[in-house]
Amino acid sequence: MYERSSLRYAHTSGYTGLIYVDDGYMLTCGSDGDIRKWQGIDDDDPISNCLGEFVVCLAQRGDKLLASTDHNTVQSYILPDLDKDGTLLRFTAPVIGIKIKDDYIAACSEDTTIKILKGDATQPLELKGHKGPVLALDIHPKNTMLASFSGDGSVKVWDLQNEGKELYSVQGLSKTNSFENAICFGTPCFEPTEGKILIYIKKNEIKAISTTNWEHLFSLNDDKVKGEYTYCQFSQNGLLLAAGTSKGEISIFDFVARQSKKCEGPSSECQSITCLAWSTKNNEELAYCDASGQLGTVFASSGLQKQNASGDDGELLLNNDFDDIEFTGATNDDAERLAKIKAVNDDDDDDWKSIEKLKSQIKIYNGEDLPADEDTKDSVSRNGSLSPCLGKNAPAVSNGFKLQSAFQPSCTPIHLEHRYLVWNGVGIVTSHADGANGAIDVEFHDASVHHSLHIPNYNNHNMASLSSTALVLAGEDSAKVVVIALAASGNKEWSMQLSEEDVVAVVATTKVVAVATSMQFLRIFTITGSQREIISIPGSVICLSGFEDRIMLSYHAAPASQKQQNITAILLHACVLSLKCKNITLPLTPGRQLVWQGFSDCGSLVFADS
Repeated sequence: MYERSSLRYAHTSGYTGLIYVDDGYMLTCGSDGDIRKWQGIDDDDPISNCLGEFVVCLAQRGDKLLASTDHNTVQSYILPDLDKDGTLLRFTAPVIGIKIKDDYIAACSEDTTIKILKGDATQPLELKGHKGPVLALDIHPKNTMLASFSGDGSVKVWDLQNEGKELYSVQGLSKTNSFENAICFGTPCFEPTEGKILIYIKKNEIKAISTTNWEHLFSLNDDKVKGEYTYCQFSQNGLLLAAGTSKGEISIFDFVARQSKKCEGPSSECQSITCLAWSTKNNEELAYCDASGQLGTVFASSGLQKQNASGDDGELLLNNDFDDIEFTGATNDDAERLAKIKAVNDDDDDDWKSIEKLKSQIKIYNGEDLPADEDTKDSVSRNGSLSPCLGKNAPAVSNGFKLQSAFQPSCTPIHLEHRYLVWNGVGIVTSHADGANGAIDVEFHDASVHHSLHIPNYNNHNMASLSSTALVLAGEDSAKVVVIALAASGNKEWSMQLSEEDVVAVVATTKVVAVATSMQFLRIFTITGSQREIISIPGSVICLSGFEDRIMLSYHAAPASQKQQNITAILLHACVLSLKCKNITLPLTPGRQLVWQGFSDCGSLVFADS
């Protein structure tokens, strides 16, 4: 089983590139022109360098980093400070791909050409023949051939030993007239050890051909994915092949067995995969980027790593057999499975003498007490596919849809140094994290409401809400709320220190201020600071929004089902001396998350899912 990490914001929306360097860290590039160095997916402060208006692709060899720039060139930089080291190749259109193999440097461009530098040569070998933008290329592990994929729907193989003569071509693949509109990016690829097989993508299949006689060998497909493949990449040892799809899915194939492995599905935020890269330090881990500029990793679960590291073939076979068992309690089925398991466990015949023994070890529920077999308990806990059932029709146990955490509407990701805390019809609140000198800027669309504010962020506020009468500031893992009454006279600022509670969401309207806390309380204040209501919330808070004297609060009403969350919203009407309440069930699309909630300019409730 391969699991996914949480997605991290890496670059602005658009094509995002990625490589692992020899030291094991990641480099990403994107449409914002930045290159970011990540020590790992959990790196909260990646090093960022701006190289231009956009950077499409990267390649690394030793202490040199090659990058495509907005000047239609391949520029060389010296690691780690990225000092310029000269221009290697020039094109008449943006450079789309760069590949380095031993003494060869190859690059392809949107101008339909490929240029290759060998060793210390100053004049590149230019390959022409494609009729569309060249989107990807790969060099044979023995430096004898180069394969390229173009927007004209073809894959071509070139002979590097014979001045780039065309050896073979495949037609009928996906077409595009520009890199910006392309769907497929990472094909073709040579098998990295011997190079006897070349693979390329054709819709939802991966085709493999022989590089000796160009015959079709086999196709790889994964029934669990719904999108078309956009990118594929071999692991360094050639045993695994990863492929990403247009729907954010990732397939990992055992290239020797020609079978797909079980891989966790994408989150609702993940978009089309634009790049994949295997770790240079761990053959069981790869990173990927998507079209929205996000970065994530896929890694083997601890159980799979233990199995791969173990030499106990008998235990592996036994676990695989358990995966195929249906726990029905039928004696005949048990006998058949017992015979199957005994066939691969001849040394353990004494432990498998009876069907009742088998039942007790695999923990079938037959209305009897479970035996206190600790070894079996450990085995079952390691094997996630074993779910105790009450009969043939008993439902399978599911982990359920991942519950989302609390968020503020119209804010940008919290790990950014410069981020929007809120952007609404009144104004914009921006946070600038600069060590001890962090600050919050408030800009109003209508200057007659209030003048702009510049507030030192001594309290590390990272959430805010803004109305025409109040600005609310608070921080995660903080018990203090600060409110600036914009229309008040005299002392405009007041604060509230909450005891044994952390703030999870805030909202300000023209008439009230509301704060949701970690103790599942909703505290409602007047603009001037009088606390008028404390309400207990029947679930974990997701989001708060407000309009005049109305407040909408969404929360998790129950555990999630397999495909969606159970989210309920409370609509509160804070009348003069009373409080009216109404429950609303949110109609989320299955498999989606709540990404925004609020009110229209006329006061109608509005929700948006992913």
